[in-house]
Formats: sequence, C-alpha cells, structure tokens
Amino acid sequence: MHGFRGVAVLFGVVVALAVTGCGNAVELQGTIGENSSATVTAADGGTVALPSGAAQIVIPAGALSADTEITLNTLDIAGMVDEDRLGSYVFDFGPDGTTFAQKVEISLKSGGVPDGKEANLAWLDGDKWTKVPGSKLVDGMIVGEVDHFTKFVVYFTEKQVIVTTDDPICKDLDFSPCGGDPIGTWEIETFCMDTRVDAMENPWVEQYPVCGNGNSVFSAQVDWNGQLVVNADHTATTDFDMSMSVEIVIKDACLSAIGQGYVPAATMCDQIGDSYKKQSVDATVTYASGKCTITAPQETNNGEPQSSTWEVIGNSIYSNGDTEHGQEFCVEGTRLVIKTIDEEDTNDDGVDDTTYEDYMVLKRK
Repeated sequence: MHGFRGVAVLFGVVVALAVTGCGNAVELQGTIGENSSATVTAADGGTVALPSGAAQIVIPAGALSADTEITLNTLDIAGMVDEDRLGSYVFDFGPDGTTFAQKVEISLKSGGVPDGKEANLAWLDGDKWTKVPGSKLVDGMIVGEVDHFTKFVVYFTEKQVIVTTDDPICKDLDFSPCGGDPIGTWEIETFCMDTRVDAMENPWVEQYPVCGNGNSVFSAQVDWNGQLVVNADHTATTDFDMSMSVEIVIKDACLSAIGQGYVPAATMCDQIGDSYKKQSVDATVTYASGKCTITAPQETNNGEPQSSTWEVIGNSIYSNGDTEHGQEFCVEGTRLVIKTIDEEDTNDDGVDDTTYEDYMVLKRK
C-alpha cells in the first residue's frame, strides 16, 4: 500500500500521523565480508564492483586528483542506526573521506522494496543516514551520484501520495483571523488540507510510459475526528484520530499496456485490485467508463489525549509558554477555525521549499 505522513500543531500538541501498508520481504544482496579493490587512474577513471554485483562505483575521468586504490567492503547492518529502515548491507567505500572533483555514480542492488516505501541511496552522516538527492531505482539498482566516500546503504522512507480534503466545508471556507474566546468543548468538523505535492513514484510508468500523463493517478482522502477542550484556567486537552482512504484510478490505456494487449481492461482491473484487497479487507474495485477505480481504506490512527497550556495574543493562540510560534484562529458563533503551517523539503536538498496552509474546523459541542 501507500503511506502518508501529516503533521498538525494544535494548542502545543504535535499530532504526527502515519498510515502505511503491509511490508514485503527484503532479501539483502551480497555477503557480509565480500570485498573488492582496484587502482583507478585520475586520467581515465574506472569502475570497481563486488563479484556478486551487489555494489559498484563508476568514477569518471578527472574525478580523482591522483591515481588511487579504491576499496569496497560489505558490512553487516546489525547495530546500525535505523536498522529497520535499511534495505541492503552497508557498503564501505574507501579510502574513507576521499572527495571528487566531479560526481561519481554509486549503484547498490535492490533486494526488494516494501509496499508503501521508497528506496533511496543514503550515506552515513555522523550518527544518521542522509539521502542522496536524486537517487532512484534503475534496472534493479538504487543509483545516485555522490562527491565523497563514506558508508552507503539502501534506505527506506515512506512514500507519499497526493492528499487533499474533499469536503464542501473546505471548498466554501474563507478564513480570516479574527481571534475571539476559544473556551469550550469543540468537536472536529473537518481538517482542510492544502493539496500536497505528489512525491510518489508511479509503479507502472517506467515500464509502461503510457501509464503517465494522467492515465494512472494516486490520491488519498483524509478524515479527522475527535475533540478539543479549552478550559478557562488556560489548560487544554486534545484527543484526535485520523483515518485515510487511498484511491487509485487507472485508465484503459494503462490497463491495456500492463495486460500487454491480451488481458481485457476489466479483468486487468480485477487482477490489480486483488493485490490491494489482500492488504485492505475493505478495499473496493470497480471498472466503468474506461477506467478502474480502486479504493483502499487504511486503519484508523488513534492519537493519545494530550494536555497543554494556552494564551491568546491578538488573533493567535500560543501554547506552552511559546510566545514566538502562534497559530492564527477565529471564533465565529459555534465554529472555531485554527490555521496550521506545514513546511516541507519536497526536493530532498535539506531546505524547506514548500509551505502548506491547513485549517482545522471545529464546532462547539
């Protein structure tokens, strides 16, 4: 299945919610202790690979400052940081600390990618793994370009799908911060999410290019429920839950390509849908009007009740004594709307580049 991770900060409570599907077995490639070495000249460059093909490096001419003996050793993942996120053995490229005048290409053989996960090339950055920007799966290898040597690994992160809120309340919402008195018990009507960037790799488009261009689309519908209790003594309690339903729409052009022209579109739809039914018992599969629609509800993520303190300054609420990071809000009649800001790094360069504005809409109980 697919994964979505969202963050909302309400009255000082950070609600980090993730929904992911069942995992698939990953078979680590190569053997612990397997190694290789070769002298690569600065003038010509060269390739160094393990005998098993589990890892290799391609060094272009001019990348090295001098002829260098390049080494490659295979290490166990036991005891490594984020061990449960590693999809390969750890490959130690040496000499450690070597830098290059231009990017070199490292390829690690994939042993499988769990459902809902995305495989990246990552390097050991102190006590954490850092993704190599632009790394991707190519012909069964996780490939990325780097400018230095250290330890490298296949690292799994959650995939994201386009997430938005299809609710008439959100379509008609015209928010303007007006402040007001937030004291009372409030029940969630809806959570209006700014549409997220599609950061999910289409599973078919590489092999069947026709599945791009809108012929196969992944999206998700998120629903929130629960309540917020704001007390006159400036304490507050939140108790929020979230559920999500993933929707996949596959048009005839894509279905025909996957079925290689031999399997009828409706039959291909059922075959694809069966894999989702195995992971979500409530999944539904329908074929009509030239497209296959698969809807797969996810398990509800139940949050734990959490407490905080609050203070209103102007038209913003500040939580737990933090007077620098407030949330704009508005109380009008029986409705409370709270604006939340979510900043994300959508191109994996280590810098937040996209800001999403979301709105929690609550009604007085």
